Amino acid sequence: MGVKYSSSESEALIQALTNNSNIATQIVERLTNGCKHLIAVLNTGLLSGAVYTAGKGLIEQIIIPAIYKVHAAIDDVRNDLSSYSYADSQISGYDLLDEDNLRQQLTLKNAQVDEINDQLERNNNFFNLIQETFSGELGAIIAQNQALEYMRDQILEPQISEIKTKLDKLQWFVSAVSSLFSDSLEAFQLAIQGAIALNQVSFDSSGNYYINNADMSWTKKLGNEKFDEGAGGLTIKYKKDPKDLKAIMEMAKSMGLSPLKAEDLYLALKKYSENQKRMDKLNRLSNFLNGEYSTKDDHDEYKEKLKKYGEASAFQWNTALGKVEFGKAVTEKKSDGWKF
Repeated sequence: MGVKYSSSESEALIQALTNNSNIATQIVERLTNGCKHLIAVLNTGLLSGAVYTAGKGLIEQIIIPAIYKVHAAIDDVRNDLSSYSYADSQISGYDLLDEDNLRQQLTLKNAQVDEINDQLERNNNFFNLIQETFSGELGAIIAQNQALEYMRDQILEPQISEIKTKLDKLQWFVSAVSSLFSDSLEAFQLAIQGAIALNQVSFDSSGNYYINNADMSWTKKLGNEKFDEGAGGLTIKYKKDPKDLKAIMEMAKSMGLSPLKAEDLYLALKKYSENQKRMDKLNRLSNFLNGEYSTKDDHDEYKEKLKKYGEASAFQWNTALGKVEFGKAVTEKKSDGWKF
């Protein structure tokens, strides 16, 4: 099943996330201030006793670190929301995009173009033209061809181009937003799990607290939670290079990497590929100068330069290493090295 995008639903999502993150920030800040105030009071000695001491330890060791982590998760949501809003702005001009429907339209339009091309081929068949010339139908065939070509070139082809543009933008949008909010969502789920677990904690009169079989693994998981702060920024970073962004996101998904690690790997592979291309060019140049032509184009290019500029100028090349000049003495090798 393909992806569906609705600009109105996307706008509602942005508004809801904005409102919810603002409310969540207020709640977390109140919790933080409340915990700090309680710890400050306990430190004064006004409230003393084993139970208060145990409660202070629980707050300092578990509750406050968890609150800080949730606060960081909210900030991460805001960063991702900024990236989502930018991606949405690039596609919100379309009220509704349905991938399955678009692909069906594309298939239908391409089939119509194929039918037109087939009909034009039949109309232009040499023997058909001869037959229609003698039957007096040539004018009708020419008119039909003109109508078919107009339908193909002025109506169907622009429609196909528009459909492809919509599909490309939809796919780019999916690539841009697919990794957003995932790490912060995990943190919120762990925080909810923690709130449920803490509700089961009890104290005795000696100041000891008991978790009563509550699952406290959330504390370690939440503490280890890493927020991929730069992942959302990739959307903006690669706004002029959507193909690179799409490749990075696909690599992240297929290899189970974070977007930032996928970006590092992608750039490393891209650099290797570019270096390999430079080496191939240098090898071609070396072979060329030694009278070895890897392709007919090399041979023809030399002959063209020789004809246009003369022997001495035939070897003035701009390469990745700068301007390389080879004089007449080198060209004298043509007697045994260059054969044409």
